[in-house]
Amino acid sequence: MLPWHKLSKETQRAILALLVVSGSSATTRCCPPLICDPPPPPRTFTPLPPPSPIICDPAPPPSLTPARPRTPVICDPAPPPRVTPTRSPVICDPPPPPRTSTPATATPAMQRRFQLRALQMSTDTTLKGAAVRGNVFDAQGQPLGEVKITVQSAGTIIDATTARNGSFFVRVPEPGAYTLIVGGDKNSALPLQLKQFDVANIEWVELAPPSPLPLAEIRFVDIVWHDDLTFQADSPWADARYRWSASGGKLIEQADHVSWVPPTEPGRYLVQLVADWGAEGLAVDALTLAVTEDGTVVVC
Repeated sequence: MLPWHKLSKETQRAILALLVVSGSSATTRCCPPLICDPPPPPRTFTPLPPPSPIICDPAPPPSLTPARPRTPVICDPAPPPRVTPTRSPVICDPPPPPRTSTPATATPAMQRRFQLRALQMSTDTTLKGAAVRGNVFDAQGQPLGEVKITVQSAGTIIDATTARNGSFFVRVPEPGAYTLIVGGDKNSALPLQLKQFDVANIEWVELAPPSPLPLAEIRFVDIVWHDDLTFQADSPWADARYRWSASGGKLIEQADHVSWVPPTEPGRYLVQLVADWGAEGLAVDALTLAVTEDGTVVVC
């Protein structure tokens, strides 16, 4: 049998026409498929372009299907933790000095002033040595408690404190020359010449603090001593009220001066003058007088 391609074109047309006629007339019988030798070339198809996306107007509602959670990325090995860097302290070389707060300056308390009001000497034979007793009052005459009393000599210092009723008692072991200081007011220190069995009975009164005055209004007073044991106040400011006092003996006040009658006992005594101008000022002056064995009076 000749191959198909070696047949003439007329023979090929005849065979094809016969096949067409026979195929169309055979309705009840099955014809085996036509096997070509060689087989016909494969049919190729041109692919269609991809369909364009459908754009809806209006747009469809959003999908309510929840989005699938993203799986966390697990690294092997895990990355190092993120650390927020901290500021390094500033190190000074040399280090700065420590900060210190300036303490508030305390205002010094005003010194209390005291004045001798009375002095009497008595004798007590039961004593071993001597003694000093007395009372301390304020400017209104009320007793002052907790006031320091100091009796001192060249080698002895004895301290005491007034009781609530203003009284005090200091025992002196040996006779001799002593100084009595009340409330730390050394400007009003009282000299005492104590003998065996002597008891000095003393009353002190606190001076009212002076009113604050401007510097130009600071006032002063002087004690002028005459040879006949008379004393006179001298001050350039007039209209002052003068108060005289003595730690021993007797004062006789006159119109413009005072006369001092010294005691018979030798020793040192204090004559004090206070000039008071009320709210305008206050001034104090004092003299220490010594009575010798022969009765002579001299200024210490």
